[in-house]
Amino acid sequence: MKINNLLSIVLSPFVPSAAFLEQVDDPDGLQVETTQMKFKTGKDLQYFLSIRAKFSQFAKLGEIKFSSVVLLPWAVS
Repeated sequence: MKINNLLSIVLSPFVPSAAFLEQVDDPDGLQVETTQMKFKTGKDLQYFLSIRAKFSQFAKLGEIKFSSVVLLPWAVS
């Protein structure tokens, strides 16, 4: 019983503070989305880059903030 009372006293300052937390958009923040892919037969990196360019043009027509980076592995087992 004493342990429960002690825990409630120790943890009570942290419970109300959660009610006052606010999530703020960070303009300097960075979001990254990654996708692993494998090329189908007959498709190569040049095909992928052409699709990426088409999507980039599509994104610029709307109000989508879009940029992409293609990372290629140089050592694969």
